[in-house]
Amino acid sequence: MKMGVLGRSLEELYEWARSDYVGFWEGFTRHVEWFERWHDPFNWDKKEVRFRWFTGGRTNLCHNCVDRHVRDGQSGKPAIVWWSEGAQQRRVITYGELLDQVSRLAGALRELGVGKGDRVGIYMSMVPEALVTMLASIRIGAIHVNFFSGFGPEALAKRLIEVQPKVIVTSDVAYRRGRAIELKRTLDEALAASRIKTKVIVNIRSREGASSLRKDRDVPLSEVVDRLGSPVRAEALESNEPAFINFTSGTTGKPKGIVHVHGGYQVGVIGATLMTCGMSSDDVNLCLSDIGWIGGTSYAVYAPLMLGCTTVLYEGAIDYPDAGVLWRIVERERVSLLWTSPTAIRIQIKHGPESVRGHDLSSLRLVLCGGEVLTPPVRKWFEEHVLPDGAVLVDHMGQTEAGCMLVTYPFGVTKDLRIRPGSCGFPLPGMEVRVVRDDGTPVGVGEKGEMVLERPIPSLTPTIWSDHPRYVEEYWSKYKDRYRIGDLAYLDQDGYFYLLGRADETLKVSGHRIGAAEIESVIAGLEEVAEVVVVGGPDPVKGEVPVAFVVLKSGREPGPDLERRIVEEVRRRFGAIADLRRVYFVNALPKTRTGKLMRGLVRALVRGSELPDYSNIEDESVVEELKKVVSSDSYRVDNPRVPERPQ
Repeated sequence: MKMGVLGRSLEELYEWARSDYVGFWEGFTRHVEWFERWHDPFNWDKKEVRFRWFTGGRTNLCHNCVDRHVRDGQSGKPAIVWWSEGAQQRRVITYGELLDQVSRLAGALRELGVGKGDRVGIYMSMVPEALVTMLASIRIGAIHVNFFSGFGPEALAKRLIEVQPKVIVTSDVAYRRGRAIELKRTLDEALAASRIKTKVIVNIRSREGASSLRKDRDVPLSEVVDRLGSPVRAEALESNEPAFINFTSGTTGKPKGIVHVHGGYQVGVIGATLMTCGMSSDDVNLCLSDIGWIGGTSYAVYAPLMLGCTTVLYEGAIDYPDAGVLWRIVERERVSLLWTSPTAIRIQIKHGPESVRGHDLSSLRLVLCGGEVLTPPVRKWFEEHVLPDGAVLVDHMGQTEAGCMLVTYPFGVTKDLRIRPGSCGFPLPGMEVRVVRDDGTPVGVGEKGEMVLERPIPSLTPTIWSDHPRYVEEYWSKYKDRYRIGDLAYLDQDGYFYLLGRADETLKVSGHRIGAAEIESVIAGLEEVAEVVVVGGPDPVKGEVPVAFVVLKSGREPGPDLERRIVEEVRRRFGAIADLRRVYFVNALPKTRTGKLMRGLVRALVRGSELPDYSNIEDESVVEELKKVVSSDSYRVDNPRVPERPQ
């Protein structure tokens, strides 16, 4: 059997984590350089809900991403390869060049008055300057805050108010589907709405970019670095000092600033990454997630750079100007690790396999898919039309708060694993994930429950920025001394996890909980269907009932027969409880500019409630189509009387 991470087999890693939880995680500290060793590896105050990993240890996330690789002779190795939309432009930044750019910008930020604990906002698309700013901020002990480049003024203003950045670094524009997206104008509106006084540094990319600058506040990035950029060393920071904040949505509508710290984050992310995919300096890594989300932060930036990889960035839509652009980049760069999502795969499905043909994808060894449930039909299509021989499509489940994946298939430890379509695998060693009932007792085989974490892992967020009481209430109050992950799942007889979506995405029909993802998986299994989203619509008797929005594959036509088949298939699989009340056929589903499905927007349209901010939507015309379809109710399906499934 292959001996994997830390020189141990999978069974040995599980036993080590069970018998010596803290020692197990200390084992991964060998992959992190420390200026000073810690005096207390783990301390957990359960009453106050505060924990600390590697207390007293001093390190720096930037140092481990850049400096040590240059010192070890990797100065000339490509650290970042950037491709513009449509693969029209390519830039390469070596580790040596990256160190020079990062250390000089860090010096400039310090000259502008940025110090330890100050927040540096980053409102940029997937361009190298964004990564340089992230690294420069943490180099001097500042806290970078990545704002998703698709946010509109209102969403951005809310987050600015939360973190009060001392400096914001942005670009005048980003490019998406052949258009220039005016980031600077959006930031100006957000700053006016939030009334925050700050310095704005602008990465000018367009000919007109300089004209957008305000003389009393804004300064070009190139000028700042040229005038103030004397190189500075990385600060030796205590393990539990904040490194960055990533925002995630809250159930109350108020965004949550998730804090990640220097020491624990590095150890947790490196451990999870090594166990999942065995990432090494030989890999070429491409992650399609925006840095505004934890997927991009961890797997486009920090994991690959900590482990000495070449990380490939792509700015733009993966199907513009055609659906083959992604595969041209994979072929050109010899990408070995590709991080994607079910939504991105469904985009490829909609275009058909023709875009894949003719491309040499033999460099791929693992494709890691997360962010939502990977249904068996989507997996099957990708395996048949994209994966080269010997490569594996790996489903995984993680979250912003954890900083890394929690449940997956540990191919970094052993290749002797069997994929079960529909399952995201099982908890990694050291990830004590359980599925429990509302009273906290373990579920039985096939029984739905909520996922919890028995003990904090090193990379788990220790708090919400400036709101620890909310952190305690949302994550630790429901299940005593256990962290509430917030996802629903069930287990099969062998302990494999099957995700059912977020707990707050559960439909409650006549008092019974049904996961929206369960119904979506059934509908997506029909050969005509390309994409589907299911939300709960109001019902005076049952409380709520499922409502489906369906996008068909190219060449397929909607009609009463197909509508009835969908309804009958859902009823056949779930019984009378799954009262699929309406099926709407639409041309597209609302998604953000990174391809994330805007489920909350669809839910609000169905319920007739106030629409959430959707300024980051890819195509506003989709909303108008959904409004028209819902208001006309032209695709209503009267449920046929289908015999109930035998109990």
